[in-house]
Amino acid sequence: ETLLPLLHEGPEGKFVRVVYQGSDFPEFELWEALWIDAKIAIGSMFFVIAYLLWHTRSILLSFMGPLIAVLSVPLSFVICAVVFGATTVSFSNLLAVFLVVGMGADVMFVYTDFWRESEHETNGGYAERLTWTFNHGSQASFATSATTALSFIANLASVIRALRQFGFFMGLCVLLTWLLISLIYVPLCIVDDAYFGACHRWCERRCGSGQQRKRRVWGAW
Repeated sequence: ETLLPLLHEGPEGKFVRVVYQGSDFPEFELWEALWIDAKIAIGSMFFVIAYLLWHTRSILLSFMGPLIAVLSVPLSFVICAVVFGATTVSFSNLLAVFLVVGMGADVMFVYTDFWRESEHETNGGYAERLTWTFNHGSQASFATSATTALSFIANLASVIRALRQFGFFMGLCVLLTWLLISLIYVPLCIVDDAYFGACHRWCERRCGSGQQRKRRVWGAW
């Protein structure tokens, strides 16, 4: 950590370039570049959580949603190890942790909006609302998730083994993210409504519902 910055800067003259090589330099530089990208990705994750808080008005859903999405990464590692027999992890695959949070947020927004709409489209019972949300939200969210997954899985046609593994891994992450959010996040909406529903309704009375805000924005436009 002390020597590498000095080698990057070089001597005080402009006519000398330092060329260096060592057994640990490539790995150290790779981790350094990955950490720089990870800091940017962490910032985007905080933005996603902040927007989830604003959209769902629920601390439970905003923090559990990204956590559920991240669970798809270790599951994908296990499946890839079984399918390809690989025991090593590529550095690029580690960035999937941050990608699935953004991809999973799209699915969360769809299910959250349909869950709210189910209160007006059904008799109000949790069983009917859950069924209505699954019937409508799963179709809309799976269409976008499947196309994203197929765009990654298309890399299986590549002659490069690392690219094939990365494409399969990312496609699997996207599909598992959709599956986990559908199976865990939507039932969490019932828990959130049962225990924190009174707080949400108070916020809507003070600030207006999401549909009312959208109508005001479109009306102004």
